[in-house]
Amino acid sequence: LETETPLSHYNINPSDIEINLSQGVLKLDLSSKGCWVINKQTPNRQLWWSSPISGPRRYEYSLANNSHNKLFKYSYNWKYTRDNTILIETLRDEILSSTGLDIFRKR
Repeated sequence: LETETPLSHYNINPSDIEINLSQGVLKLDLSSKGCWVINKQTPNRQLWWSSPISGPRRYEYSLANNSHNKLFKYSYNWKYTRDNTILIETLRDEILSSTGLDIFRKR
């Protein structure tokens, strides 16, 4: 029987987690670990990102580079054009470095 590791193992109190989606803005607040905000910019086909680790960024919707994209191959993704990083990978890496929790852990 496989069970999920409780958040307390990662020094995360579930009551300190706030996830909110309102009017195209996704906010992931992990209290003392930091707050990430993704803001949908429909006319520009962009996502605006704010992070306590990497700061502000603008991600463009584009075809993922298969050799760079480790999580979702052969798909369209949100790419930061300055360094070609993929939004979902950046989010995973930053949550992992802040908490030790791998939000895309393979089962």
